[in-house]
Parts: sequence; C-alpha cells; structure tokens
Amino acid sequence: MLSIGELLVDVTIVPEGRLRLDDDSPATITIGGGGQAANFCAWAAALGEPVRLVTKVGDDESGHRLVAEMQALGVEVFPIWGPEPTGAIAVLVGPNGKRTMATQRGASVGLRPEDLREEWFRGVRLIHVPAYSLFLDPLAAAARVAIAMGRKGGGLLSIDLSSAAGLKEYGAARMAGDLARLRPELLFASVAESETLGVPPESLAKVPVLKLGPAGCRVSGRDVPAPLVREVDATGAGDAFAAAFCTSYLGGATPIEAAERAVLVASGAVTRAGARPKGGVSTPHRTSSPPRAEGMLQVSPEVADALAAGRPVVALETSIVGQGLPAPYNLRAARESEAAIRQEGAVPATVAVLDGRLRIGLTDADLERVAAGATKVSSRDLGPALARRGVGATTVAATMRAAAMAEIRFFATGGIGGVHRGHPEDQSADLVELGRTRVAVFCAGAKIILDLALTLERLESLSVPVLGYGCDELPAFYTRHSGCPVGVRVNGPEETAAVLRAAWETGARGVVVAVPPSGELAGAEELVQRAVRELAGVAGPALTPRLLARVAELSGGRSLDLNVELVVNNARVAARVASCFSSRKP
Repeated sequence: MLSIGELLVDVTIVPEGRLRLDDDSPATITIGGGGQAANFCAWAAALGEPVRLVTKVGDDESGHRLVAEMQALGVEVFPIWGPEPTGAIAVLVGPNGKRTMATQRGASVGLRPEDLREEWFRGVRLIHVPAYSLFLDPLAAAARVAIAMGRKGGGLLSIDLSSAAGLKEYGAARMAGDLARLRPELLFASVAESETLGVPPESLAKVPVLKLGPAGCRVSGRDVPAPLVREVDATGAGDAFAAAFCTSYLGGATPIEAAERAVLVASGAVTRAGARPKGGVSTPHRTSSPPRAEGMLQVSPEVADALAAGRPVVALETSIVGQGLPAPYNLRAARESEAAIRQEGAVPATVAVLDGRLRIGLTDADLERVAAGATKVSSRDLGPALARRGVGATTVAATMRAAAMAEIRFFATGGIGGVHRGHPEDQSADLVELGRTRVAVFCAGAKIILDLALTLERLESLSVPVLGYGCDELPAFYTRHSGCPVGVRVNGPEETAAVLRAAWETGARGVVVAVPPSGELAGAEELVQRAVRELAGVAGPALTPRLLARVAELSGGRSLDLNVELVVNNARVAARVASCFSSRKP
C-alpha cells in the first residue's frame, strides 16, 4: 500500500480535569509524529502490511526526526525536503475523548507533481489518499498524479474525506465531482462528512464505509458494532480504522469482514493517548494476551468479534484435512465440525498456515486449498512453514499453540497423538504441548494405533488432567473401551466447564477431555495390530497417516465414516462446554 500526504509534528494534550482559565492546568502532554497519511501508514505497518509514504517535510531537525521515526515503524518513506518548516498539529483532548485540533501545514502542502517518481508506485496494490491531500495545491495536483500512477499499475484507490470543515471550505459539490471522476474502490466518511458532501456515497465508490464513531460503522447496508471501551483519545481511531479495513480488504476479506476487523483495531486505538500504535496493535479482546508473533497471527473478523464479545469459540485443526482423511471425507469432517459448532451457538476457529500467516478462522476456499495439498505442520514446524509462505495443515500441537496465542481455550479433534506401540521413544509433540499450553482438547482419546497405557502415564508425568466425558475409561478412538481408567469422570457440559475453570485457576495447563465415540468399529483392535505389523519399518511423522490409511483399507472404509462421526461429535461437545464456560463468568 501507499499513502500520499502530510507528515507533521503532533502535540497531544490530555488535561487531568477541566482547564483553568488564566492559570496552570495539570495535563499529560506527548510530542510525536502526526498527519493523516503518515498515521495511516503507521497503523498499516503495525498490522503487518508493507506500506510506503510519499510526503514533503522541512529540511530541519523535526523533519529528519519524523522521517526516521516512520522508518523505524517499518514504513518505507519517500521524503521531499523543503525550505519551509515542518508542519505541526496541536490536539486538545477533552474529558470524553473528543478532540479539537489546530494545524500549521508547513512544508506538507508544497509537494509538487514533478517531485514524484514512477518507481515509487511500482507494485503498489492500493493507494490511500486523505482528502486533506486534495484540498490545497500544489499537494492536490501531486495527489492526482499519484493516483494516476497507482491506477496505471493496477492498484486500487481508497479515499478518506478527512474533515467536514475542510469539505465545506473546498466545496462539497466540487469534491463530489472529483470523486465521481476518480471512482475510488473504497471511500471512508464520518456522518458529518457524509452529510456535508450531500451526495449518496454509494454513487461515488464501489465500497462506501460510513464511520459511526463509538457505535462502529455501516457498510453494505449493515451496521457493524464496535465493542464498548473506555475512550481516552480518539485522535488515531479513523486512521487505524482505515488501515485495518484496507489491509483486510486487500487480504481477500469481504467488506463486512474488513469492517469487523477495522472496528476492533479502532476501538483499541482510542484506549490510549496518541495517534499511532505503540508496541504493536491491540484490540479489546487482546489487552492481556500472551506474547505472540505480531503480523504472523491473523484472526478472522468473525473469530475476533466473538472473542471481543466473550462468546464461545472452538478451535479446529487441519491435519485431518491435509493428511488424516482422504477425499471426500476430509472436507466433510471439516465442514460438518464447523456446522456442529455453529448449531451449538459457538464460533468455529479452524487453523492453518497460509501465505506466511498463522490463520485462525478459515473460509471454505481456504479449506479447499489445504485439501488440495498441504505440508503437515506441528508446533516445531511453525517457523519454517510461515517463512516459506506455503500451505500448512496444523496438527494437534500446532493448533493448540495457535489457539493459545489467540486466547482460545477450547479445541476439538479426532484423537490426540501419544506414545507409539513398540516404539516408546517415539512420542508425539501433542503431549509436550498439552503440558504447557492452557487449552482443553476434546477428543476420542488417543488414536487406537498408539500405546494407550504408556500415553496415559506420559500425560500423568506432565501433570495433564484427563477427564472422561460421561465415561470411566479412556476411549480408544474407534471404540468406547480401552481398559485404561481416566483421572476423573465428568457428566455433562456444566460440570465439565466447572472442572476446567477450577483446574485452570489452580495452575493447570492443557486438559484432555475424552469423549466416547457415538459408534464402534467391530474388530478394531485386531485391525490395528495387523496394520502395525505390516508397517513395522515406518516411523516419524509419516507413521500415523499410514497406519490410519491401512486401517481404513482393512475395514473396507468403515473406519472413515466413524472417524468423521467422532470428530463432529467432539466438536459438538466442545461447543456445548465452551458455551457453559462463557455464560458463567467467575
């Protein structure tokens, strides 16, 4: 992305009470960078989007410092140095978070068309232009040339109307005519700006977005609410909103999905003073989140909204789609699991590695990409998989880690990994992750191809509680009985939720919730023993998929239908427990 416009000195004053006339008033005063184009770029960079800023600043100490600050934030800056002083803006924040601004434009409006270089616009997928950049020449002429350069390369155009007062001074009809000629894909306006413009924004842009302040926004005829937060300073909210919307939209989100993400980012922006992100982007549901790979973790708007509102969310893995089951059973299991979770009033959060991001919450097209061919990704593989920007199907261990990063406590799968039969040294990373990650894993026990007794012993040594959901012994995946007792039996979602809360409040990390399968595979143990004998020479990550495939062959495909059924049942139970957990706050 690229934005063209102002980079200014920003002085923010937040009084500690009412201002006293003709006297001193205590206040918090911060000095930093400002300007709508620059702030948009700062937020976009914090959200992980490559972004460029084209601007003119004074060839003075302030100008050089501001450019260096933007570069430190990860923004690629193309500055034009001028003899005029660097501009400045003073922001006075009232007790309700509302603000009044006084601006000295300085060098910023002196950018000329001949200052621009075509190479700055190569590869730009979207150019974002604040209306401030269209109000005054020669900057306005330069902005129009920049738009033409961006369009020449196939880039989208986004325009923010910036200021109702600025629109009145420029001329509302004149601006409406400009927009009709420019035909932006995205148009951002506040209620006051839209009313001042006097022309339905739907006639001027492909996707008009009406910003409603603390109430959220309106897009595609639908109101998207914002979470309730304590507002400190709204200075950066509009730019945070636009950057998050544009970033999501470029990433393939629908306008509604982009709006849902944008209101969360903007709501986080108003909870602190200043126009720019400090130390990364925070959203209301992540104010106390654990350390995570900022920019690599991408939570879908639906999941993010559910987490922000405290609604139940259940994570799902994709190794079952990429490696665990053949077509069409793989996508059937994924889609029916998501449907079961929704039927119980929860939100599914399917996890995969896609295009250099750890994605939480997938579209159906994403699932099909995983099914078409994906690398198996365990927790140890996340770094290489993300760096290589390929398609990765996450195992139980990797999905647990992703869920914890997003503060999701509930996860459903078919069966966990464990200790392999005849190879006690071959132990799944699932066990290690259960010992350190605070997530409840709903499963039909460990896979029957494993040594269940040794797996339980290993879980005990890692202090991982094993709860039997309506059962006294660990299910053996294809059968309800293994002969191995669970740690404790829990009956129903309410008791399970209460036990999980008590366990976590007393220091437990991962918890196994073993759910008996709804049906059984006749002769399962004999089939597994034969498969193990036939594949005695296979070890490592390939072993489990090969064993499961051989059991499917020996059972005439009966194990595949049962596998889908038990995965969907586990998802349904996890959603019920998550709903009870969410409805009973401590």
